Amino acid sequence: MVDDTLEDPLTSDHPDVPASPSGYDDPFEYVAAPSWFNLALGEIGMFILSIGVFIPLAIGIQGVDVVVTAFEDAFTLDNLAYGVMIAGVAGTIVFHEVVHALVARACGCTTSISVNIRRIEAHTEITGEFLSRREDALVTLAPLVILTILGLVLLVIGPQWLSLIALVVLIMNAAGSGSDLSAALRLRSFPSGTLTYYVDGRLLLYEPTAE
Repeated sequence: MVDDTLEDPLTSDHPDVPASPSGYDDPFEYVAAPSWFNLALGEIGMFILSIGVFIPLAIGIQGVDVVVTAFEDAFTLDNLAYGVMIAGVAGTIVFHEVVHALVARACGCTTSISVNIRRIEAHTEITGEFLSRREDALVTLAPLVILTILGLVLLVIGPQWLSLIALVVLIMNAAGSGSDLSAALRLRSFPSGTLTYYVDGRLLLYEPTAE
């Protein structure tokens, strides 16, 4: 959710930057966002990890024949399972962002979701409300937790075609959560009581005034 392209650093006199709450210093922009290289490594690492965890789990629940057949069908272009897999990928990408937005709205934020079909990606922007570190972590990690639970339920109760969707959801969602995990871990480095605020995908920090 953080943009690391900083053309006009946000300062306290910027019109989109709210005044500091009582007991807090002037805000400053967090500029040490991870590089795209590091983000890519995180996504790839989560993708490999998710395959190593969820495919053996699916085999244990559904059986090796069911899983192998599901993947064979999924990569047969004229097979219905191929359409199911594509729908699962697209649905996971969009639903991941919808969960971000819903949790952010529950925390009082204004949200918007943009979809880039060419790049096969979606993005959620939030603004309009201060977030505690805990609230920010909830917004950030909610898709990973909720979609993992949903995928595991589908994997356990579903027939073969539903198991395929479950695997796609589990793997794609985990693979797309590398940057979310990085952002959540970053929150731990901020002082206790820090508030976060987002403007156009850029992160402002409001730290408590030292006593």
